[in-house]
Amino acid sequence: MSTARQIPEGFSSEAEYDRHIDALADDAPGDEIQPEFLAEQAREDILPERLHIEQFQEELARLRADIETVRLRLASITDQSASVVQAHARWLDASAHAQLGPAPWAKLGAAMLATAVATRLFARLPVGAILSALAPIALRKLSQTAPARR
Repeated sequence: MSTARQIPEGFSSEAEYDRHIDALADDAPGDEIQPEFLAEQAREDILPERLHIEQFQEELARLRADIETVRLRLASITDQSASVVQAHARWLDASAHAQLGPAPWAKLGAAMLATAVATRLFARLPVGAILSALAPIALRKLSQTAPARR
């Protein structure tokens, strides 16, 4: 029984296909590759990776230094802002003492309490009735003080 090989597309005969395969085999690398060449090739393949790793490590060290610089600046800004807030609080306290005397916060609290109480009391007053009672008195006073027009 003979098995006929199928000829791939692009070849007109089996002999032409065999010649093509033989030519490819002749061009293929074989025993002529020396181990030294392979070792050199491996070094050349690994060298760029080492360079990338070293560059990455250098970049990482630079970024860490930048982060530390930013942290130091942030700490400095935090300290400065705390100093500014404390200075403003001292100025505000001194200003209140200068304007209101020895117990400015107690006086301000008493003034706010008095305002709240007065507002509540005023809201309960019958304003309409009071104004109705005072309106004739106010009109009479105005008519007496105003010059007569005729």
